[in-house]
Amino acid sequence: MKPWIKNSLFIFLFCLASSSLLAQKIEVNPAIQWRFVRSQSMNLVDGLWYDFEFPAEKGFDYALVINHTLDSAKLLLSIADLQGAHIFKKELIEIKPEIYSYFDVAHTSTYKMLINLSDGKNEIKKNQVNLSLIRRIKIR
Repeated sequence: MKPWIKNSLFIFLFCLASSSLLAQKIEVNPAIQWRFVRSQSMNLVDGLWYDFEFPAEKGFDYALVINHTLDSAKLLLSIADLQGAHIFKKELIEIKPEIYSYFDVAHTSTYKMLINLSDGKNEIKKNQVNLSLIRRIKIR
């Protein structure tokens, strides 16, 4: 292969890699530097547990934001490392259409988030939910 083709291919791949790194840094609120880690829209069935794995770094504050359409929502949230040691557990009951839960992690690693969202009426139904996991540099 000719040297100028190799050099152009290298420059193209370098530009592609650097643009993908910049594309993942989406700012939610630039004033306080919240950035997206993960965002997903899905149907959650009442009473069922859902789990997600996400990478987390020490030195950051994390927030889980859940937008829902329920009249009142009961959220059970548990975060554990991949060995099963619990880092954070919380139970929230909210009337508002948004639920916020804040946490931080002790080590840079991959963690598992377990979520159970229900309306408390013991009816099996699907709930349209938007989940967003965001983070910012710890300010404490």
